[in-house]
Order: sequence, then C-alpha cells, then structure tokens
Amino acid sequence: MNATQTEIVQADEDGAAGTDALGWITKLADMDLALAAWFYDERIKPIGIDTWLDDIHAREPDHRELLRQEVHALSGRIDSLPKNRLMRCLRTAHSPSLTPAEVQRVDEPITDLTPHWSSGCESIDKVLAGKGFYGCGTIVGEQKTGKSLLAIGAAVEAARAGWRVIYVNAEMSRGHIAERFFRYMGGTPEPIVAEQLQILNVGPGFGIDVFIEEVDKLLDYDDRRVMFVLDSLNRMIDFDTSGGGYFDSMKKWVLFAMAARKESDGAISSILVSELGRNGKSKGDQLEYACDTVVTLKQVETKGLVELQVAASRATDSGDAEVLHRNFANGRFESLV
Repeated sequence: MNATQTEIVQADEDGAAGTDALGWITKLADMDLALAAWFYDERIKPIGIDTWLDDIHAREPDHRELLRQEVHALSGRIDSLPKNRLMRCLRTAHSPSLTPAEVQRVDEPITDLTPHWSSGCESIDKVLAGKGFYGCGTIVGEQKTGKSLLAIGAAVEAARAGWRVIYVNAEMSRGHIAERFFRYMGGTPEPIVAEQLQILNVGPGFGIDVFIEEVDKLLDYDDRRVMFVLDSLNRMIDFDTSGGGYFDSMKKWVLFAMAARKESDGAISSILVSELGRNGKSKGDQLEYACDTVVTLKQVETKGLVELQVAASRATDSGDAEVLHRNFANGRFESLV
C-alpha cells in the first residue's frame, strides 16, 4: 500500500472522519476513481456494503441511507473501469455460457479495431504489413531454436507500446528469464517496461482459473489492453491437474485465448509458445488453424542459424522462409544480409 491507501485504511479501522457517514461521503467524493475502486475492492466488497455500513456512525437516520446510495453509485462506476471490462472478457472467455451463435448484419459498422505491436523482429514485422503481432499469435518451433527469445522480444515491445504484459513463465528459472529480458533491453531495465510488464512464474496446479485470478491482481484499474505470453503451452498442459488429457487441455487454452481476443476486440491479445511436432506442425495441429499469426522456427545445419517463416495470417500473405542469426547476446534474431 502507498501512503494514501494506508491513511484511508487507518481511517476505516480507527475512526476519525471514517466513523461518520457524512465524513465518508466526503472522503469517497474526494478520491479519484482508481483509489476509490481500490478501497471498495479491499475494504467494502469482501464483507458487503451492509456489513461495512453497520460500523459507520450516522448522526441522522438519513445519513446512512445517503452513504449507502453513494457506495452503490461508486460500485457502478467501478464496474465501468477499463480493468473490469477486461476481467469480464476473460471470465466470459472461460465460461461455458458463451453464445454459440450470433447474427450480424452486413451493414453494421466495423468495430474490430484490433491493436498491433512490434514483434521485435524486423523480418516478421515486414511480412505482417509493418504492423507486427496482433490478436492471438503463436510461436512454434523445434527445441533450442529461440522460441522464448522471440517471445521475450515481443513482450518487451508490447510493454513499450503501452500494453499491460503478463509473461507466464513455465520453462526458465527466475534468474535465467530475468537475464534474457535484460539482454534484449541492452543490459538495463527500462522504466516503462518495468512498469508495464510482469513475469508470472508458474508450476504444477496452474490452470486457466488460477491465471484469471492472477491477472485480476496484476491489472491496474486504468489498463485498457493486456497481452499475455504462455511460455510454453506444452508445459502449462503438463502442469494442468484438472484431468482430461493432453489434447483436451491444449484445446481449452487455445479456445480461451481466441475467445478472449474475440470478446475484447483484441484488447486482450496473446502469444502461445509451442513445440513443433514430428509432422512439422504444433503438437495437436490446433494452433495453426486457430491463431491469427503463426511463426515457425526450425534448425538448420549451421550452428547459430535458424529458419524462420511467417504463415499466412488472417490479414496478410505468408512470407518466404528466411535464415536468421539467433543472437543470444542481445536477445534478437538478425538478418544475414
């Protein structure tokens, strides 16, 4: 908690202006909406409005009712905050009550203005019309080809562009992944990236329900866009203890990511990192058909070089396969030209 939050909690616990209904009406009116939302979520919502009101002194009977109306009005304003819209989209994406069919008129205005962000790799951005990643993307590749290297670069670029970024790490140690991020940023953490990007280290028992609750904790009330990276999807599936088998678990994650993207018009975007199967596609063959963009990485005979190809996306043609230098020293893929 910061100093202002501590002061408000102290007033709620100890009294002073907080014991008087009119005093609390004034306090709530003076708070900016983000601070009021924090107070509501921390102090009122867990116990309920009526229980919280029971501890508030009212000099006149109607003062308590005025405070009740103020708190209910505050609750409505909080519900309209950008963070809460994102959280509703995430929970709807995971809900079995999604509408199975929806009619759309051909003359309806276009509302899918999905935002883009740089992939961190010039060769990829060129193929994607210079705009970079968008919506639900996947990085699929053989082992040790630089899948995480590419995902980390894209995550940093999204943070630089103002996205809230949550990098779900199931592969690397805390020290190793921190070092990877530092290398991409030239050895010094950038303030904007430190502010906008969080690494969520996960282990056995992690699943979509846990993920949604962690996102709720990490989002700020004024966050309008969030991009999450699952590195790797295969390891997330191994950690899933809900049962149902490998491919059922993969299907749940893929459908969740795509539904979140659709429900939010791209304000919730993602990168799914996956290993390449023996058939040259992602394990289960689901990602290539479900995601907006697919980047494939393959080994070549020369050490340190990787073949990269961007498949045809929903908005652009495919790119020619290109051999790039995988530079671990600066965390980037570099052209040989």
